[in-house]
Amino acid sequence: MNIPVQANKAWVAVEQYIDSIIKGPRTSVVQQPAKVSPSEVTISKTIPAHLPLSSRHMAWRTPLQVVMNTLHELAVANCTSFQSHETGNGRTIQSRLKECLVALEGMQETLQVEFNRLEHVERKACADRADLAQTRSELIGTRIAARLAHHKSMHDELTALPNRACFLQRLDQALANAERQHLTLGVLFIDLDGFKSVNDANGHLIGDAFLQIMAARLARMVRADDTICRFGGDEFATLINGADRNRLADLAGKFYTAISEPVKIDSVLLAVRPSIGISVSPGDGATAEELLKCADDAMYHAKTNRLGFVFHDSASAGKT
Repeated sequence: MNIPVQANKAWVAVEQYIDSIIKGPRTSVVQQPAKVSPSEVTISKTIPAHLPLSSRHMAWRTPLQVVMNTLHELAVANCTSFQSHETGNGRTIQSRLKECLVALEGMQETLQVEFNRLEHVERKACADRADLAQTRSELIGTRIAARLAHHKSMHDELTALPNRACFLQRLDQALANAERQHLTLGVLFIDLDGFKSVNDANGHLIGDAFLQIMAARLARMVRADDTICRFGGDEFATLINGADRNRLADLAGKFYTAISEPVKIDSVLLAVRPSIGISVSPGDGATAEELLKCADDAMYHAKTNRLGFVFHDSASAGKT
């Protein structure tokens, strides 16, 4: 049988490849990746790395199976001239095809083992990514819960205003900043005169609604960098940054007018009047405790004398 020139070149390449297999153990193909034949490189280039593992498995398995089936058909073909034709090393083409088939079967086994290992690795990586996503989700949930818990601990549940703890924290920060920049700040302490009788006569639901309305009125009258809090019960405190006495007196007058305006809740008309004490830093104190005490003392002076609002130094001097 005459073999075409291109076929002869292919046989030479096959012989060289088989000789390299015969000279060493079967695993030498995997152990010596530097001796990869051009045909192997060509096949590997047809397998895109971005494909899923199952698709890449079929990408090498299908053409390799075709090659093996073809060699098997040639090896068992009943052709006298084919069986008698000898290659350069004295063996028949049929024997060389069988050797090539054995080598390819070994390659297939090796590839199958490797792809099984890769499949295990990829499955584990997918599981790890899912675990990581779950952990991140739980961490985000934990952070949100922590922020909500912190916000709740620093705000009054009924009015949503900052509470006493938050007010003291912000007052300490404001005092430190005022000292560095040589600024003044004021604290207004507000008590709702007559609220106890309103609460006793109408019940806690009406009383709570009344407090919420008062809190909303006060909150609308301060700047974003100021702080108004529900200090406790029917008492409110306000921190005003960088304000002089005129600004504080004007704000106290507005507070008095807003709180004194009657409120109608469930057909019940309610009205109270506030007593407001004012302290100013640094004149009335350099700490949060000192300023609050001075504002509280001034508030009691205003309540006792029905003055509406009064500065601490004026109350101490017996003036309004």
